[in-house]
Order: sequence, then C-alpha cells, then structure tokens
Amino acid sequence: MDERMAALSDSLRRYIGAHPLAADSETGVRQWWLRCLGFEASPGEVRAALDVLIGDGVVRRQKLSSGVEVYSARRATED
Repeated sequence: MDERMAALSDSLRRYIGAHPLAADSETGVRQWWLRCLGFEASPGEVRAALDVLIGDGVVRRQKLSSGVEVYSARRATED
C-alpha cells in the first residue's frame, strides 16, 4: 500500500472511530467524511480505501434495495 492510500485509510479509520454510527454511500464518504478531515480524494481512491478497510474488518458494505451501497463501521457482533 502506498503512502497516500495508507493516509486515506487512516483518515477513514479516524472518522469511523469518532463517528461509529456513521453510514454513507461512497459519494457521501468522499464529500462528508473526508472533507470533515480536510482530505480530498478521487472516487477511485475512496473505493480502494474502503475495500482495504472492508478487508481489515473495520468497515462493512451493505447494498440497499435501491442498489446504493452504504458503508459503515463493522460491529463486533457481526463476527
């Protein structure tokens, strides 16, 4: 993982730690979560960082009936 992706993933981890009930689409993560932290990222970078966090068991992705994918903190009870 390169330095920028590590910084992006760490920023998302911090946001989730501070807002454990947050849930948003990829666009919302980019526009709200990252901007709140002063971090700008492309849609592809956000998607890749979210995939890293999903792989690490930090974030979960849920597809709504509308087809929109929503990202949120993975709960300990989901194991």
